[in-house]
Formats: sequence, structure tokens, C-alpha cells
Amino acid sequence: MKFRRKRKKEDSKEHKKNLSLDLVESYLKEKTRGGSAMALIETEKILGEILERLGYAGKNNDTRLIPAKNIIDNFEELETARLVTKKIETDIDAKVDNEEAKATLSAYWEAIRFLTNSQKEKGGVGSKVGRFFGRKTSLIKKIIKRGLIYFFLFFLIVYILDSTAIGHQAVDFLVRTSHFLFSWILFTFLLVVGILVIVISTIFYFERRKERKSKITIEKENDGKIPDIKGKI
Repeated sequence: MKFRRKRKKEDSKEHKKNLSLDLVESYLKEKTRGGSAMALIETEKILGEILERLGYAGKNNDTRLIPAKNIIDNFEELETARLVTKKIETDIDAKVDNEEAKATLSAYWEAIRFLTNSQKEKGGVGSKVGRFFGRKTSLIKKIIKRGLIYFFLFFLIVYILDSTAIGHQAVDFLVRTSHFLFSWILFTFLLVVGILVIVISTIFYFERRKERKSKITIEKENDGKIPDIKGKI
């Protein structure tokens, strides 16, 4: 595993200069378990570079791939391949032979092909808006699909309720139930409001009465005159 990490650091500078699958192919030509493992790790790194260049932000490939999911047709196969790569990176005892590496890499290469083919010119507001809505395509499709399902389901229910005896009975039951519930809800609401009005009015009444009594007492003690406060200070 140390050998893998050492080779990964040595090749990182050259990789940043020239983004290419040549290094991956050279690892595969070694026909060793170490070379196969490095080929997968290097391809994962290339995938991250491509995602960054296409404007998919994120701390790692997991977060970068979320908005790119709609563009990559073999997304599930890619995720399976990435699990193999993650296992190699984290598990020292994990091994992969040349044939397994090729099968795993095919999912990576297919995903990279989808990403590079989807690349568009940047800079214009229209293209940015297009990319934004392009990434939201699956969500929009899902909303439209659900909306259509609920729309037709609503009219189907209305048709069944209107054209069958059971439907008429169900409607009659729902109407009577709603009237009953609404009447009780309205009654309860008015009752609560009435009680609150009475309580608040009572509180204000006693407060005003108390203020009047205090005022009358003060006027009697001072015989209707304002007390000489200055002389007492």
C-alpha cells in the first residue's frame, strides 16, 4: 500500500499538467496487482479533474457527481466501480487483478465519455441557465410525472364517485361528515373566541374600576388639591 501511495504522489504533478488516460494504460500494461490498483486510483483522480473543469463544484467526487448524475447514463455502474476503487484506497489487503481492473475501468471510461460529450461553451448567461436546468432535468421530470399521475387520478376518482351507486353513497357520507365536523369546528372556534372576549373584558373592567377607586381616594385625602411635593423633599 505504501508503494501505491508513493507512486501516486510522484505522478500527481505530471498528471496536473496533462490530463490523459496514457498513465492509466501504462499501469495496466504492467499486468500486476499494484499496477491495476494504481490504474483505478488514477482514473478516479482523472474523473475528479474532468468534473472540476466542467464546473461541478464539491469537496470530493461524491459531491461533484450529484449534479452530474443526469448526464451520466451509466451512473449506477460508475458508483459500483468507485466502490472498488474506494476499497483499494482504504483497505491494505484489498486486491484487484488486471481483468477486474479493466472491467471496472470500462465503467469509468464510459462515464467520462458522457461527461466530455455533454461539455458546452461557457460564458453566456443562456448557456449557464441551460446547464442549470439540464442538471435539474430528472427533478423536473419527476415533478411533471407526479403531477400528471395525480391529475388523472383525481378525475378518475371523480368519475367513479359520479357514475356508481357506491360513489354516490361515499360522496353523501363525506358531505354529511364534513358538515358535521365543520359545524363542530365552527362552534368550538366561536365558543373559544367568546370566552376570550368575556375574560379580557372582565379584566379590563376590574382594572378600570380599581384605577377609579384609587383616584377617588387620592382626591379625598388631598381635598381636591395637588399635594406639595417640593416642600417634602
